[in-house]
Amino acid sequence: MISKPFTFAVLSDAHIGPPEVDDCLSNRLFAARNQRAIELINEFSPEFAIHLGDMSHPILGLPEHEHATQEARVLYDQLDCPLFVLPGNHDVGDKPNAWTPAPGVTMDAHNVFEECWGPSFQSFDFGNCHFALINSSVLNLGLERENKQRDWLQASLAASQQSSKRIFIFTHYPLYLYKTTEPEHYDNIGEPARSWLLYLLK
Repeated sequence: MISKPFTFAVLSDAHIGPPEVDDCLSNRLFAARNQRAIELINEFSPEFAIHLGDMSHPILGLPEHEHATQEARVLYDQLDCPLFVLPGNHDVGDKPNAWTPAPGVTMDAHNVFEECWGPSFQSFDFGNCHFALINSSVLNLGLERENKQRDWLQASLAASQQSSKRIFIFTHYPLYLYKTTEPEHYDNIGEPARSWLLYLLK
């Protein structure tokens, strides 16, 4: 099956937050940079856009977190195409390590995220392609949500493989930066989830 060409946009790390409570100039400019990104996307009219998370800059536990999430929603409602969002650590919580800056994952934060952006993990088909968006924040936590995501992803990819669709996978954290055996750190996915995902994708 040959599908006609199409385009889609990928964004990440919006980090929207109230500028009046942030003393970092770079952070205060996030809203303007996101506004420009939205304008550029609208100019080339993709079929859809995927955002890799961290819509809010204020981390969980700060009073501005939920408000910043709502502000991001208002901003991204300007997109002329459908938007699919997966959660980052600023949205739903961080990995279970002492060196992470945000509090750990909470279901309350997931509720705030899903009310604004939809499911924390999901997939959809477009043309002859299958797009799967993974919630990397829950990996290695042993939560019911992680188990549901694992079962869903395995079934979703198996069905797409049988139908010969090209498969695209999206996460907030990458599996690794340099090599598959690197130790876990702030910017990658730790074990055992890393090996499980690599095996599944292979």
